[in-house]
Amino acid sequence: MNRIKKSRYKCEWSSIDWKTVEKSVFKLQKRIYRASLAKNEVLVRRLQKLLLASRAAKLLATKSVTQVNRGKKTAGVDGKTVLTPTARMKLVNSINWELKTSPIKRVWINKPGKIEKRPLGIPTIRERVRQTMMKMALEPEWEANFESNSYGFRPGRSCHDAIKQFLVPSNTNRPTY
Repeated sequence: MNRIKKSRYKCEWSSIDWKTVEKSVFKLQKRIYRASLAKNEVLVRRLQKLLLASRAAKLLATKSVTQVNRGKKTAGVDGKTVLTPTARMKLVNSINWELKTSPIKRVWINKPGKIEKRPLGIPTIRERVRQTMMKMALEPEWEANFESNSYGFRPGRSCHDAIKQFLVPSNTNRPTY
């Protein structure tokens, strides 16, 4: 491996251009969305594999899990949290799809106002990054196939959008009751 390729992987966390990383991931997601709309399953799978292998997706997923998410300080079964920039870069470089998934830490939480407890599974940081990357790859395909008037648990949609759909008069003749 020559010096240029080696130095490319030894970048500092603080020197990453996040706008370029987000743009790269978004472009791939947009291509997956369009291929799914065109019902081109072969291209969809190829693009999803490309996204899962891309360094930009690894960086963005690692950033969201270790810096943005609320549970960023929660350790899994391995007891590790990734809080330093060098540890984040090590995590990005160690993401591998051939590895087996690690077990999930099971914690029992009290139900509000009851004596009973409910289970909560906490995956390791590496598993959370892998899950986020998988979400990045699968979400555009499913968004293309969902109903346009479906609002529950979808990115960029809220209950305000659903309410607005009922308040705005439509061109269809609806029966009056």
